Amino acid sequence: MPLISLERPERAERGTTTAGAPAGVGATVAADGAGRPAHKLSAVQLMFVTYACVCGGPFGIEPVVRVMGPAVTLALLCVVPLVWSLQEALMTAELSCALPEMGGFVVWLSRGLGESAAQQIGYWRVVSSMFDIASYPLLMLSYLGPHSASEDDDAAAILPLGARWAIGTLVLCAAGALNALGVEVVGNASAAFAAFTLAPFVALVALGAPQLSGAAIATGPPAGQGRADWGGALSVLLWNLSYFDLAGTFASEVADAQASFLPAMLGALALALCAYALPLLVGVSVAPDFSLWDEGYFVDISRGVHGGGRWLGRWLSAAGAVCAFAVLTSIISTSSRVLVALAQLGVAPRWVGELHPTLRTPVRATVVNVACGSALLLCGEWELVITLCMSLYMLSTAAEFVALARLRALEPDLARPYRIAAGDRRGIWLFVAPPLLLCAVLVAVSGTSTLALIAATLAASFGVQRAHRWWAARARFATRSARLADAELEVQRGGKARAANGAGKAEHGPEKFESSSRTKR
Repeated sequence: MPLISLERPERAERGTTTAGAPAGVGATVAADGAGRPAHKLSAVQLMFVTYACVCGGPFGIEPVVRVMGPAVTLALLCVVPLVWSLQEALMTAELSCALPEMGGFVVWLSRGLGESAAQQIGYWRVVSSMFDIASYPLLMLSYLGPHSASEDDDAAAILPLGARWAIGTLVLCAAGALNALGVEVVGNASAAFAAFTLAPFVALVALGAPQLSGAAIATGPPAGQGRADWGGALSVLLWNLSYFDLAGTFASEVADAQASFLPAMLGALALALCAYALPLLVGVSVAPDFSLWDEGYFVDISRGVHGGGRWLGRWLSAAGAVCAFAVLTSIISTSSRVLVALAQLGVAPRWVGELHPTLRTPVRATVVNVACGSALLLCGEWELVITLCMSLYMLSTAAEFVALARLRALEPDLARPYRIAAGDRRGIWLFVAPPLLLCAVLVAVSGTSTLALIAATLAASFGVQRAHRWWAARARFATRSARLADAELEVQRGGKARAANGAGKAEHGPEKFESSSRTKR
């Protein structure tokens, strides 16, 4: 039986709840207090939001070509989706339909591995998302460089630190405001952003197709690359083919999750692969000096395409900025829903998880993301940060695959409108084995500094979890002590009242008896 095929049983009746769903973890947002339906995503909107989370555009693949060469890069673009992206997309389809709750993977982990694991991995993903959110405004500025100075400068480098922070904060606020309006607005904006960012690459591929060179495409990796270089390049490649699981955070806000998730996941994967592979084939043929390939190099490639030039370069620069904004908007949207789920688990302040009473969107969690992203704009060494974030993401996604397999054993009767056709329990473990192996490979080829950062982050997250447990236990003890004290005081007050009542009866008893006797006579 093929591991990537799906079985689809009859659709569950509308309005039914997921079997065994725990209350309070990833609550489903179905309607507001007045009974009006919440914002809902269609399958097409979900596909474009997922595409924005995963790819957003062909930008970002250039450093991989510099380290690995075009032949290895293209080969990995064929292999990685089969051993990582497709598994992640199918996992998201199965679990999002089985557990259609806000919070996505936090809910999956809580059900499959327990609340402690969900809390811990939720911490990792929040930290990773915060750095992601802070990186995209600066990436957006870097693509606008040719318009702000000479053709060889970028705005992120030439602007003073204060100006970069101010502009980046404005960009974050704009993305946050878009999210506050609702998931439908984000879905429509993601579709428009995708159309704008892909249009210049369609022109690039059409103009550069006659210049395709088999020799350039078959070039292997350059000499002198170390383990850390390969680890960083692999992290960037996986970074550009990951994050399908983020779509699960919208599960409660999809109009028809059972009919939408699988087509949306597969459509987003196909669109991402075409967006990377086709411009890459033309780019390596037009610009075969791969030592120059770096972030934003497609703008330079456009000058070497017959019929291209400055106009196409500026179009690509604008598309790069819009691509960064599109990914930023989607990451804020998903990260805010993760914060809501963590608040429902009790590991984030409860006020963070409250939805806006009118918009029914996680406005408070969005504000937290924007504020933290603004503070992190002052961070440097973004390549190291991206490698750290990708490593934490891989570890957390590995835990999600384990939760997928364990849920098959723990909850075999859970209603699964989509079910990965992996056979028995052994089959589902074979299905998750390739991505788990890829996670191990990424950690093995990581540099020493990255491993040290991973260890420090994990230690810090365990420390935060321990501190939270201690504080929660102390709060429960204080609450219990206060209740016991109140109960004891109430008992004392009741005893005094009964004593006073008894004394009153003793004092007025003879008089009442005498009065009663006169009445009878």
